[in-house]
Amino acid sequence: MWLSKAELSVFQELRELGLKPTFEIGTRVGRGFADLGFEEYCILPGNRLQSLLTGTITPLAEHEKDKLFGVFSADDLLAELNLRGFDIKSICSPDQRKWILEMQMGQDSPLSAEGKTLLAVSCAAIKLVLK
Repeated sequence: MWLSKAELSVFQELRELGLKPTFEIGTRVGRGFADLGFEEYCILPGNRLQSLLTGTITPLAEHEKDKLFGVFSADDLLAELNLRGFDIKSICSPDQRKWILEMQMGQDSPLSAEGKTLLAVSCAAIKLVLK
């Protein structure tokens, strides 16, 4: 699935808020380039990156890891919410135009996030938690 520039910029923002990629084989990561946009990669065995745009394979240097952000699935983000102690109370699309996610940590007040897609609402929810 190709992600838009706006979606990739959200993942870069999540990185800046502290959500880092795992760098396991098969993990999708991205990188922003000033005035050029973004590029997505897949982590390969042998500490290598394969560009999902060009197919080019390059070594992944340790000092480059700080420039990469995770490209997560909705499932990954929901699992991260769970790891951080949140219970997902509901995920629904009542009007079939947007998704609404409600979550709660223990007895705290419930939090709610909205987005046009399941991925977008998952990103919005994790941003609430990280800020």
